[in-house]
Amino acid sequence: MKIVEPENATKSDILLQDAKFAALLTRLDYIEKTQNTATAALERRVDTTAQVLEKQVESTALAMDKRMDATAVALDKRLYGMNEFRSSLKDQAANFVTRDMLTSSVKEHVTIHAAEQAKHDTDFKMQEMKIDALQKIVYIAVGMGIVAEIILKFVLKI
Repeated sequence: MKIVEPENATKSDILLQDAKFAALLTRLDYIEKTQNTATAALERRVDTTAQVLEKQVESTALAMDKRMDATAVALDKRLYGMNEFRSSLKDQAANFVTRDMLTSSVKEHVTIHAAEQAKHDTDFKMQEMKIDALQKIVYIAVGMGIVAEIILKFVLKI
């Protein structure tokens, strides 16, 4: 936009220039409001995502605790019944669960638990990566807003 010098300007040139400046200021206000709205929406989205991820992690941990408790109870019941039966039928000890069988069963439970733990750890890392990605988007949006503000200030000075 060409700025008209006051000594060479006609009244219509000055009015036209004032109208252009007013339009620029209106557009700048609109851009600032849009930027603020977008930033607020993005912040709400990040907060909501963080809350959802936090709830998922909590529910996963609770489910794992329940599974561990149920497994422990089942194993305790099984061992109790086995020991009771063993004491009442000592002469048939060779037909009962052997130490090797029990050890392999416990190893199997430990292996299953380790696999589940690894899956939950992977899920948690994926959720952390999603949060990091959302944070990067927020930082980029804020950076773009700052750059736009600087450019607009520079343009308005000219």
